[in-house]
Amino acid sequence: MLKLKEHLEIMILLMSLRLVKDGGKVGEILKIKPLAALAMIDEGELDWKIVAISLDDPRASLVNDIDGVEKHFPGTLTAIRDWFRDYKIPDGKPANKFGLGNKAANKDYALKVIMETNESWAKLVKRSVPAGELSLV
Repeated sequence: MLKLKEHLEIMILLMSLRLVKDGGKVGEILKIKPLAALAMIDEGELDWKIVAISLDDPRASLVNDIDGVEKHFPGTLTAIRDWFRDYKIPDGKPANKFGLGNKAANKDYALKVIMETNESWAKLVKRSVPAGELSLV
């Protein structure tokens, strides 16, 4: 379980896609359970997408990893990936691509991404990385 109160910065750097019946509220902060990660390549830059379920969702106990998503929410990972692949096409931009063989990574991989991203964010905020070593490309 990830406590967002302790790791709020994750919400700044990662988009958490929630598997819920309703869409939630704008700006709402939830306790979530990360389940999978998608490595989207958006205009040449890696843009991680974390698939998670709210701990308040009555179905949260049913899913603990990517296999549970496929079992209890069949087709959802494909639909999420397809939406992120195509959402810029109406604006005349090319489809996004995905790393990791176009597949979602499991929960352990997602947690590793979250922790590494959080560490990078913390270094940035604390300015513990010399400006010459920081690359936005």
